Amino acid sequence: MKNYPLFSVRETMLTEGEPDALFQQCLLDAKRFIGANSVSDVLDQALEREENRRLIRESVRSLVHVGFLSPYRDLTDLEGLSKKAGFPSCFSTATSAVVSRELGYIEGCDKIPTSIFTAKLGEISEDSSYVEVFTPDVEAARVRKWVENEEGTHIGFTLGQPSAFGDIRNAFLSEGFQIAPFMGGKRIESPGKEASIIYYDKPYIGGKLRLEIFSPCA
Repeated sequence: MKNYPLFSVRETMLTEGEPDALFQQCLLDAKRFIGANSVSDVLDQALEREENRRLIRESVRSLVHVGFLSPYRDLTDLEGLSKKAGFPSCFSTATSAVVSRELGYIEGCDKIPTSIFTAKLGEISEDSSYVEVFTPDVEAARVRKWVENEEGTHIGFTLGQPSAFGDIRNAFLSEGFQIAPFMGGKRIESPGKEASIIYYDKPYIGGKLRLEIFSPCA
């Protein structure tokens, strides 16, 4: 074990301060977590049974990514802040169908429009870890409420063996994890069906531990 495995930006994000500085600190927290924790480190803390840890470890790629919500809709230099924090490449901004749906579920409506900004640790040509930042299109006070409840915060793994998806699901459920309620018990495909995502949630030491299995389509 190298570090405390529950990734969280709650304390930083809820601190008073300049948005640029707080956002950059959250990215630094993300980089620090990724650098200190391998897939094995996270699984050693999150799961009790070695057979489950081994199954998941052998079925996913060696990269870890993290994601979190941000209340800062008006930042103008996400790329510059990301570079300063150590995420130098592969910047992209898109609509997050999954988090939009989850926030809508929480608020009792269809969807809350939410964008996702992504940046990688390595160079464009490298297969490297990355960070995802979700920015809902609502007032900052509502987003801070979600941040306080750890909504959207997750540690993600990328599935390397698609045939293991069912066994991984059974492993998580046997460890007391539950599929995130808004998902209706199944994974959600991206709009273009080029990938799917499923979240597994479990209460964990004063917060919520969410592990994502990201499954690229072959």
